[in-house]
Amino acid sequence: MNARPAVAVAAGGFFSLQDERLKLSGEGYSPGLLQKIEYAGGNGRSFEKASESLERLAEFSISAKHVECLTERLGREREAERDQAAKAMK
Repeated sequence: MNARPAVAVAAGGFFSLQDERLKLSGEGYSPGLLQKIEYAGGNGRSFEKASESLERLAEFSISAKHVECLTERLGREREAERDQAAKAMK
């Protein structure tokens, strides 16, 4: 039997059908790993230190630049969620 994962073509490219089932982000990271990246990036002294912490503590290798990009994107998402909640309260 074919052991390759199912892949579907979307308008913007390819995505794995398992990404939706497993709730993986566009980068393929699980929600738990994204939380760790976001925490390390937001609380570390630098994105370089956050990258080092993730390597040592989570045994996950990620560049400082990628930590920065993800942390900033996730921060913008949190900001939008906060603004939407505040708007709904008015």
